[in-house]
Amino acid sequence: ADTLKELRELNDTVKGEDADTHQVREEAARLAKEANIDTLKYSFNYNRLEATLLSTSVVILLSGMIFHSNAFPRGTWQYTVLTVCIGAFIVGGAFGFSVILGYEVYRSIRFAGVVNQARLCAERLAAAKAVQTHTKTKKLTKGLS
Repeated sequence: ADTLKELRELNDTVKGEDADTHQVREEAARLAKEANIDTLKYSFNYNRLEATLLSTSVVILLSGMIFHSNAFPRGTWQYTVLTVCIGAFIVGGAFGFSVILGYEVYRSIRFAGVVNQARLCAERLAAAKAVQTHTKTKKLTKGLS
């Protein structure tokens, strides 16, 4: 949050005609590095996540085969325990998937905001550089005439 605030202040600085482009670039690079360190953290090991969901699916399918084979007659304690365990697997897998999906959507939306801020900063930096180039060209032209 503080880094984004500093980037916004830097964008406002770039708007002015007297901004030092080199200093602005160094400051933008420093802020981008800080933002990168703050935001790019390891979140999920997707291979482990996939392996967990696949193993959960295999257990659920095997339990379906057990139910279908009538290995445990309905109403016995084994049948009830198997039903509760498989229900917990299904609910746990669905909950875990939902949490990870929600986090990924949140992170994607947040990243889109950061990309938009970076694009605005780049446009303002290019505009400031164009103004400085134009000003220098005017001074050189006046000096020659």
